[in-house]
Amino acid sequence: MKHKSTNQKQKVAKTITFLWIILLLGYLNGSAQPGAALKFDGNGDGVNLGSALTTSLNGSTKITIEAWVNSATNSGGHGPIIGNYSTNNGGAFSFLLRRENNHHVFWIGNNTNQFSLVSLNTSSVNVWRHVACVWNGTVASIYVNGTLTATNAFTLTTLQNNTNDEVHIGAAPFTSEYFNGMIDEVRIWNVARTQCEINTFKNCEIPNNTPGLLANYHFNQGIASGSNTAVTTLTDATSSAITGTLTGITLTGTTSNWVAPGGVVSGSTTPLAGPSYSATSLSVCSGNTIMLTSTGATSFTWSPAITNATAFIPATSTGYTITNINGTTSCSNTAVANVTVNPKPTMSITTSNTLICSGQSATLVASGAPTLLWSNGGNVNVMPVSPTVTTSYTVTGTGANGCTNTATITQNVSPCAGIAESSDTKIAASIFPNPSSGNLTVKTDEAIETISIYSSIGTLVQTENTSSFSVASLVSGLYIVNIKTEKGTATIRFIRE
Repeated sequence: MKHKSTNQKQKVAKTITFLWIILLLGYLNGSAQPGAALKFDGNGDGVNLGSALTTSLNGSTKITIEAWVNSATNSGGHGPIIGNYSTNNGGAFSFLLRRENNHHVFWIGNNTNQFSLVSLNTSSVNVWRHVACVWNGTVASIYVNGTLTATNAFTLTTLQNNTNDEVHIGAAPFTSEYFNGMIDEVRIWNVARTQCEINTFKNCEIPNNTPGLLANYHFNQGIASGSNTAVTTLTDATSSAITGTLTGITLTGTTSNWVAPGGVVSGSTTPLAGPSYSATSLSVCSGNTIMLTSTGATSFTWSPAITNATAFIPATSTGYTITNINGTTSCSNTAVANVTVNPKPTMSITTSNTLICSGQSATLVASGAPTLLWSNGGNVNVMPVSPTVTTSYTVTGTGANGCTNTATITQNVSPCAGIAESSDTKIAASIFPNPSSGNLTVKTDEAIETISIYSSIGTLVQTENTSSFSVASLVSGLYIVNIKTEKGTATIRFIRE
């Protein structure tokens, strides 16, 4: 008998193992999938969450209720989604969200007074919709699929339910009202969620440690439309552990059971990205361009006014404030970018001779910055040059702040044709007044043979053989006076005023 009993146990164990294998294979082949929502038949179905939420919300000045709902009908009475409209207090309640015909209605109260806010024509048959109801202590609002559909201010101080009525999902037993359709992702908060927060997290399963979240139900239980008679509780994902008890739900077949898909993808926790800007301190040299860019939004407003992601030249050091809004989520963000405009060095160049003859030398002196770089490759502040033709020289200076600037000088060069042709012997001579616009006198101890006056480019423009003569016929400018005597020559620069 003992051997026979052992054989029977082994047969039972093998049978159970075989059934589990069949179930697993069916699941892997797609014939069975996990539940993601609860489908209520509108005839006695409901989930009793007990009175813990009522107790927690007593005296509260803020509340947010969220749920994904899919109504099977918009007629046949009211369809409660979640609330504590229960039997213990003569129909009074502190909060309630329900379908009334094709409207979503948000109720709040304090035992004595109840106030309702109606979102018109927002319930559609066989369509998943996200409904969020918010009361911030003054104003009540309803958001459907993230869009504000109704708002009103109520003369209510706090939520109150002195008898601690039970909270129900899909049912209001006191009035025998039941929801016909599917419900998923129910959240109850003791804070007033913003439109940005609602939109950011409505399409995912919100993290369970989010501040203000009292209870969070994902409905990811059972096998969709399978035999779930053992799955009779609804799990609260938060540490509050406010477990719901399924009542009146048959838990078999495609109605009054766990079903799939739900309003959101099970397990999804990635929210929409909000607008962003990393506030940084930025430096730019005076006159240079800079670009400030913010992302993740649909509108960008900078103050002082600039165009987002477009280069501009800042006039002075200042803070640029960005306010950006994401039209999809209604999220906004503000940040400040502090822009510092650094001055460029003031560069200058002087020359020892404004005009030299071809082959002669001049000394260029640059100033204005500690670090210099000449266009001809030098990096000193004193630069000797010997150009054979008129040449421009540029120096780039870099200041201690890293900003650069340039200066340019043109070194004039004259061929000085015929000026030194007569002799290599130099004599002492002078002219006065210099500058002059009238008469010019040449003084020398030698007998003058000829006096030749050349333009700055070496063209002979006037000849004299006396020591005093007029230069009134010459145009204003720089001239070279060549004085020739028996013993030699002298070359003197002269300016005609």
